[in-house]
Amino acid sequence: MKAKLLALIVIIVACGAAATYDLWQTPANAPASDNALVASPHKIPAINFTTLEGKNYFLSTLPEKGIILHFWASWCAPCALEFPLLLRKVAEANGNLALVSVSIDDSRPNMDEFLVRLKARGVRTDAPHVYWVWDRDKSISLKNFQTVRAPESVLINRQRRMIDKIAGDPGWAGQEMSRKLLALVR
Repeated sequence: MKAKLLALIVIIVACGAAATYDLWQTPANAPASDNALVASPHKIPAINFTTLEGKNYFLSTLPEKGIILHFWASWCAPCALEFPLLLRKVAEANGNLALVSVSIDDSRPNMDEFLVRLKARGVRTDAPHVYWVWDRDKSISLKNFQTVRAPESVLINRQRRMIDKIAGDPGWAGQEMSRKLLALVR
């Protein structure tokens, strides 16, 4: 009984610490993240990015039909849990779906360590159609997509229009998300 109570207290304290850290990481002047950006699908901002391998791309000209623009951080526990599912969805799309995985970490070593931990868990981080990006100055996340918390995802269709912005884990393995992802590549 005492062990269960102690475990419960530890979990509550850890959750409180994570929530406090998350609030502390959010800029005070940052806009609230909501679906107002995609009330009606509109064109994505003109964004270029550089992958961790040093390759430059424009979001609007990626060869894949649909894009999951995913914002995450090394300190985000749900992010670590959802990556295997996200990567599986991209693999199942047979080249039709890209994952642009944007780290909002302040520190590149923290991001790199997170990726090493994913690999150690057997997650293939070098999968095709996956673009790993460090948003060092928050120009993609904060300035262009008003993303202030992790995880957060923007679904972009083949016409390069944002059709959904999702805060938190949307249930990547669920039927509803499978339908949304299929609609991106039609």
